[in-house]
Amino acid sequence: MQGSCPETVVGVYLDRTVNMLIALLGIHKAGGAYLPMDPIFPKDRLMYMQEDAKVEIILSESALEGTLPQKDFQVICLDREGKTISQYSDENPETKNNGENLAYLIYTSGSTGKPKGVQIEHHALINFLLSMADKTGIKEDDTLLAVTTLSFDIAGLEMFMPLVSGAGIVIAGRDEVIDGRKLIELLDENFVSIMQATPATWRLMIEEGWEGNKGLTVLCGGEALSKELAKQLLDRCGTLLNVYGPTETTIWSTIAKVEHDTDKITIGKPIANTQVYVLDENMNPVPAGIPGELYIGGDGLARGYLNQPHLTEEKFIKDPFRNKDGARLYKTGDMVKFLSDGNLEFIGRNDHQVKIRGFRIELGEIENLLNGFDNVRQSVVVAKEIAPGEKSLVAYIIPTDEKAALSSDALRKKLKERLPDYMVPAAFVMMDSFSMTPNGKIDRKALPMPENLRPQLKNEYMAPRSEIEKTIVSIWQEVLKLEHIGINDNFFDLGGHSLLLAQVRSKISAALKKEITMIDLFRYPTIKTLSEFLEGKQDLEHKVKQDKKGIDGKGDIAVVGLSGRFPGAKNIEEFWQNLCNGVESVKQFTDEEVIGEGVDPNALKKPEYVKAWGVLDNVDKFDAAFFGYNPREAEVLDPQQRIFLEEAWKALENAGYDAQKYPGKIGVYASVGMNTYTQNLAESFKEKGLASDYQIMISNDKDFLATRVAYKLNLKGPAVTVQTACSSSLVAVHLACLSLQNGECDMAVAGGASIRLPQKTGYLYQEGMILSPDGHCRAFDEEAKGTVGGNGAGVVVLKRLEDAICDGDSIWQLLKVRP
Repeated sequence: MQGSCPETVVGVYLDRTVNMLIALLGIHKAGGAYLPMDPIFPKDRLMYMQEDAKVEIILSESALEGTLPQKDFQVICLDREGKTISQYSDENPETKNNGENLAYLIYTSGSTGKPKGVQIEHHALINFLLSMADKTGIKEDDTLLAVTTLSFDIAGLEMFMPLVSGAGIVIAGRDEVIDGRKLIELLDENFVSIMQATPATWRLMIEEGWEGNKGLTVLCGGEALSKELAKQLLDRCGTLLNVYGPTETTIWSTIAKVEHDTDKITIGKPIANTQVYVLDENMNPVPAGIPGELYIGGDGLARGYLNQPHLTEEKFIKDPFRNKDGARLYKTGDMVKFLSDGNLEFIGRNDHQVKIRGFRIELGEIENLLNGFDNVRQSVVVAKEIAPGEKSLVAYIIPTDEKAALSSDALRKKLKERLPDYMVPAAFVMMDSFSMTPNGKIDRKALPMPENLRPQLKNEYMAPRSEIEKTIVSIWQEVLKLEHIGINDNFFDLGGHSLLLAQVRSKISAALKKEITMIDLFRYPTIKTLSEFLEGKQDLEHKVKQDKKGIDGKGDIAVVGLSGRFPGAKNIEEFWQNLCNGVESVKQFTDEEVIGEGVDPNALKKPEYVKAWGVLDNVDKFDAAFFGYNPREAEVLDPQQRIFLEEAWKALENAGYDAQKYPGKIGVYASVGMNTYTQNLAESFKEKGLASDYQIMISNDKDFLATRVAYKLNLKGPAVTVQTACSSSLVAVHLACLSLQNGECDMAVAGGASIRLPQKTGYLYQEGMILSPDGHCRAFDEEAKGTVGGNGAGVVVLKRLEDAICDGDSIWQLLKVRP
């Protein structure tokens, strides 16, 4: 792999396909270590991980590339580079690493407010895989179903154990792992014999009516296994293994086989080359039956925490029980006790770390973020069992004063910008004060259970009207344990998550006798939109709205997505930083550069010739295959039209919409500058015999811009190319707003692109014209003498304001309508 060598960390930013597994193997064979970067993580978290780990290469795919935070790293898209990669030798490369080299880096929640990177070496991973292969008895004729996100360390077992054993692996897609019915189908269709999952996922399948398979080996871990769930699993599988282990000791460290006659659920005994100790506060072993803290030693221990030597020294201590150089113990923070048969019984934590749906969470990370928000004086976050068998996070907050405006909706939105969804509290409770223990600490056990009242949301409460709305409200009330739910309330803003959504689906199917998919429930997260969908009011052609205030031509317009490329900035974020930092993006050229573009050298002798322009990088780069073009078609296509197409797609991604699945009409209003690409194109292509005059014309004439974008992106609203000279893009936005207000479309893409070729030619200054005499543009400066031309593209996605609010869109800006 390009640039990869031992200790090099390579990011993996991929969806759940076979490419994900290929990426992991490729990184290891090249000698590097992988860092899981989940596409659903907030950008702030991804940026922190990339910067902390100093990641310079990220493996991704074309559909996800535009969603990465833009920083100084190289992105290799496996789908786009497949042909190039296939040209390399298929022989195994010479091994560059050894057992002490890094195998993967994975970030877990950190009590300081930032996630911490756990470093796992190859020898630890290999020891784990070989031991677990032995414990599970996996064979060549077995098939394992992989359901765990790569950012959860237990995915390492699913990815690698089948491979080291010669067994088969089926990778469940992102939509399938949240859908109990689809998981059941995958198990049956692929004759799966081994599956690992958290208790939450096993419950999800059981609630969907899974009858089981007596040839299945079940691994259950990530959080405590209850006796009730154990019985349900034993009735449905051939073998049940309860597994336990912290990320810092390489996935699982102990394992227990659970039988029908098992009296007490334990976490079992250590796997190979692993030692466990139960110690008191003075580091002395405690007798069987007496609780103590669990310490783990052996070959599975991580190297430590990346860039956190003090925390590493605190958690990874010298092993006082073994006379071996470098022997260490990891302080788990888990309270356990030995039983008389040598098995370990899990009791709980001795700190504020919890597990939610298998994910390890340091509550301090959430509290630190909350305490930094305006109007928050103090916060405490705990895990409480709001729904039977399901623990949820609850945040208790003391505002700075009684008048402080703190809504659950606003707090949840701020946290989602920094934290994964599983770390965002399901409920927020406002408090005047916290009860204290005798030693002056907050009494977390005394914090009240959240009242089953509707949280404070930005939208007003609206009662159900139709019978189907009343039925769905009743189901939500039962599942979410809330009394009042409005038809415009978002399921996830009320504390819902995918596992509870599965219960909703089952109850809706039973009550309404209608089948509905999990994807439909995610797509329609309010009772109003869901009921309209179930009644057939929303279909693939058009999303009918009952109260479109914008149809009267007076409603305000919201900017819900945007994208752009500019001189010195390959995206909106970099452009904004350039503005904030006063960066001048105009490039000054040398004589050689200008002459190299074909300018007469004698022209440069004129004192009024200015060697400057705004240059756009990579105008010759285009992902032709992604947009369905062959290389010859792409080469003929005007770069202005290529780049506008890319930016239109990125803007819709930024808005969070898939044009292929959007149920309404999306219009496109677009403009491009004067075409300077065709001047030598026709002659050169005639010689090659690759394109006719007609092909050149339809690929370069501005009149085909909007219809081309609409066709390629499956936009079914109006497609209008706008040309009003320098105001073209502004007029395009204006026309898009009118189209929305008049009900011609439900969403609109608007903007323009302008690229003059060749780029490094400069210009001839003329007195009285608009161009600058010295190649500098001094906006809002009394010393300004003119402007400088430049290349670039910008696109916005627009919606009626009330629709954007109803659909929960992120709103970047408002376009106010004046009477």
